[in-house]
Amino acid sequence: MSSKILSLKRVMGLVRPHTVTLIGSSFCPFNRYYQRLLLWASKKSRPLIAIVQTDYIVKIRRGFGSSLEYANIRASRIAALPFVDYVVVAARQAHDPKLIKLLSPRFVILQRDHPRYLENLIQELKRRFCPL
Repeated sequence: MSSKILSLKRVMGLVRPHTVTLIGSSFCPFNRYYQRLLLWASKKSRPLIAIVQTDYIVKIRRGFGSSLEYANIRASRIAALPFVDYVVVAARQAHDPKLIKLLSPRFVILQRDHPRYLENLIQELKRRFCPL
């Protein structure tokens, strides 16, 4: 399982551009929603790369007083799923423009979020990566 947990640099050397599906989250607490979402994402294209956010980023987003599982535990749970190919623990979100530029994914899976945020994010990604 832990052989699936790699650095971003290592994953970049293993995947071809425009083939991967990229998804990211805190995955905290890991539950059936995340399991179904990852399974669905794996059917879009392979390999599936799951970006697990670091403990610090999760604490910033959820509050420093909130309890959470450590990133290595969350990453191990995701790596144990047979339909997840690689897991990267990172301080960036999967839709971060730098990650998209480095990995050139075929698909970036965005989770449900505030509609205005998603609308602005999609417009920014289109502007940066799909110029006409």
